[in-house]
Amino acid sequence: MDRFDVGFNFLNGSLPSSLRSWKNITTLVFRENHFTGGIPGFLAELSNLRELQLGGNLFGGQIPRSMGKLHNLFYGLNLSANGLTGGIPSEIGSLGLLQSLDISLNNLTGSIDALGGLVSLIEVNISYNLFNGSVPKGLMKLLYSSPSSFMELGSSILISAILVIIIRRCFHRKESDTKDLNHWYYYDRGAGRIGVRYAHESYILGEENPTALPNLVLQATENLSDRYIIGRGAHGIVYKALLGQHVFAVKKFEFTSRREKQLRMMRKEIEVLGMYKHRNIIKYADYWIGASYG
Repeated sequence: MDRFDVGFNFLNGSLPSSLRSWKNITTLVFRENHFTGGIPGFLAELSNLRELQLGGNLFGGQIPRSMGKLHNLFYGLNLSANGLTGGIPSEIGSLGLLQSLDISLNNLTGSIDALGGLVSLIEVNISYNLFNGSVPKGLMKLLYSSPSSFMELGSSILISAILVIIIRRCFHRKESDTKDLNHWYYYDRGAGRIGVRYAHESYILGEENPTALPNLVLQATENLSDRYIIGRGAHGIVYKALLGQHVFAVKKFEFTSRREKQLRMMRKEIEVLGMYKHRNIIKYADYWIGASYG
């Protein structure tokens, strides 16, 4: 066996030490579960690993320095959304083959200097942390050489990235309810988090008639008229809605994929993200899914 994937389940407890005997394993996927007990250092003994996916769990603790021994990591290292603290170990900089790194959605601190040694990176996500200092020259060179490949750098957030995950939860219900859904609308109170609330489950089930806040937003934007567009991105269009003294950012997404497996994966991702609290995250105020709107 060279690949072991138990991602997107409800598994818990700590990772078993018996894993250290899997010397030939090349891919380990434990992402989006409820594993705890810290990221075990013995994973560094799996010297043939080319991909390690641990994101979306409850490990806590710090990034083990021993991670730097996984010199064959190539496809990706994902430690995101685990409540990790402390800094990035300097040993991480020795992963010279690594192409993708995601340590976002944690509480990591200090500088990101260690990432300057990751000369093979084509995408990196360190958003939703508490980093400070400057971006290493090594990363800047990669950014200039391949700007379209980079995800997010720095302690501030590219909102579109978080929205993509948020949609996934909203669009992700049981398959019989989602087969005709292909549009999603997101409402983000620009003034902050005051009065933030989550929509009822009925919004997720594809009602064609939006109610309450979604309906008011559609009225305020004249059914999402182009007059109210304030931005466009790879994942959708952003509109401005003024409701009394409150300003909302409204993002509209379109979906074409309806594969059941993808829907299950999306639901698990947003469930984990919905439990995450961070001072840099502005929660969404409401949402609505329609089958053919817009």
